[in-house]
Amino acid sequence: MGGNAVSLSSARWIGLGENGSLVGIPAWTLHGEDLPAVQTDDQAVWRRRRSWPSEEMAKRLLDRRRQAGLAAAAHDRLLTYPDAGHLIRLGCWPTTMTHAGSIAPGGTSAGLAAAQADLKPRIISLVTS
Repeated sequence: MGGNAVSLSSARWIGLGENGSLVGIPAWTLHGEDLPAVQTDDQAVWRRRRSWPSEEMAKRLLDRRRQAGLAAAAHDRLLTYPDAGHLIRLGCWPTTMTHAGSIAPGGTSAGLAAAQADLKPRIISLVTS
């Protein structure tokens, strides 16, 4: 999307701290003003190991970019990786991790390893070209 994005969201969420959601505190501001954000219930979302549907939300973002007539949108690509889970971090975390703070990434070790192996050279090429 004009670069690289992983586990996209087409919504703005509230802030996330070490112990979960920061209720009432948005993660994003614009010109110093809080932007509206989706409020989450830690018990319903994070603790039950569910994350947002990144693939569906990424498709929404691509559609928005195309509808806005952005020239860069013609070069956008959506890559999906079966069983990779929600947090693909290119070797920063072991593929066997089960939690990152209050978020459970899901997926399988093999699926995450395959995604990391495919994405790493793509991202290196992107940032060095």
